[in-house]
Amino acid sequence: AASALGKRPQGGASRRASSASSSSTFTFDRVLGADAGDDEAFQAVEDEVVAVADGHAACIFAYGASGSGKSHNIRILSAGASNLLEQRAAVLSKEGVHLDIGVRIVEIFDDRIAEIPCY
Repeated sequence: AASALGKRPQGGASRRASSASSSSTFTFDRVLGADAGDDEAFQAVEDEVVAVADGHAACIFAYGASGSGKSHNIRILSAGASNLLEQRAAVLSKEGVHLDIGVRIVEIFDDRIAEIPCY
């Protein structure tokens, strides 16, 4: 299974989903395969994390089948993002800039929203 997240390469990646009653096409910025490691997953979203430190909003979305590793990936990404943001905040603090960043990780499953703890 694959998780979809990160920055769009040339052309992006499209997937078609259909059922007996409807059909939809979804375009993902990047699709990571089942063999993708934690480092590759973080590199896929690192630009978005840096953009947050620069004052931009970002949303990272992981999509895939149950048991494909989405929650694991998001937890690993939150730890990596936290480290990167702390480093960036230390540099900016020396320049007199103070960051106030909020992070919320949620899981949507079966029309229910559940908070996932940030590490």
